[in-house]
Amino acid sequence: MTFENPSHDLRTEFDEAFEAIAKALATAAEECSFAPAVTAAESFGLREQGDSHPSATYIYERSAGDLSLWLRTHWYDQSHPFSVQPDMNKLRLELRQGPAILRSAESSYED
Repeated sequence: MTFENPSHDLRTEFDEAFEAIAKALATAAEECSFAPAVTAAESFGLREQGDSHPSATYIYERSAGDLSLWLRTHWYDQSHPFSVQPDMNKLRLELRQGPAILRSAESSYED
């Protein structure tokens, strides 16, 4: 027998998902890999947006009503002429209600 917790509303669910994915951002930076963050995001129902072609930027999103969770992963080459530098990798997580950003978390690493 299962029954729902009436206080467990959609906002609570999105807040809990935000917390778990935000922790995964820190793990991603420690491991120098987007994989922990993407795996966590997908486990909470975020799906990759776009055409699935290789890119430097990937967006994962889940929406319900006016709430949305949004994860952006992006990498870029920091090198300049006569200066070889590691790539910069940035991750940004946002909890939005309509156009307003309610919470955000960021992480980055070089590889």
